[in-house]
Amino acid sequence: NGYLRAATQISRWSSDARETKIRITTIAAEGLDNLRVAGVLDVGHGENLVATRFTERAAYLFHMVQVDPLEIIDLSDPTAPRSAGILAIDGWVNRIEVRGNKLLALGVNDAESRKIALIMFDAAIGSRGVASRCT
Repeated sequence: NGYLRAATQISRWSSDARETKIRITTIAAEGLDNLRVAGVLDVGHGENLVATRFTERAAYLFHMVQVDPLEIIDLSDPTAPRSAGILAIDGWVNRIEVRGNKLLALGVNDAESRKIALIMFDAAIGSRGVASRCT
């Protein structure tokens, strides 16, 4: 659709603290010599970016402090990215895959003695991120 998408973690260090945020950037690609920033959204203040996947209309981010929340970013208007919802989960995620409106996440279920878990989320924009878990 003519847009590149990027998720980056930005860290700033001072003498007494580290500040982090996660930035979603959409870039209009109108040829190799004509790239321009179309939209920017900062999320996950104070958190670390763990895993990211993009589709044409959304970005799926797991970011964490001590628990990985799943955050869905609506990219249907690349010039105005917006957070469409956040769902906190127990444990953490190492890999995510998008399959239509489903999101498969492989990680560790911290609620059950740190077992490996495969979690499937209803990841449609506007859903509540309902999860099915296989441990």
